[in-house]
Amino acid sequence: MITIDVLKKGDEVLNINERFLAVKREDGTVDIYNMLFNDTNEIFVDPVKCAVIGYGEGLVGKQLDDGETKVYTF
Repeated sequence: MITIDVLKKGDEVLNINERFLAVKREDGTVDIYNMLFNDTNEIFVDPVKCAVIGYGEGLVGKQLDDGETKVYTF
C-alpha cells in the first residue's frame, strides 16, 4: 500500500484514475498530477504537477523546452 499525502485542509480529490489525479484546492484551483506505474504494477504519483487549472480570461499557456511560453486563447 502507498500513501498519497497531497491534500491540505479544505482540499478535495475530484478524480483519480490510471492517468491522473485531480485535486481541488481550497481556493478553487485544481492541480493535476500524472499517475505512474512501476514494473510490478504499483501505482505512484508524479510529485511535479503537470497542470494547474485556475481562474482567468480563457488563456491556456504551455512552457516550452526552450523556456518560452506559448499562450492560446479560446
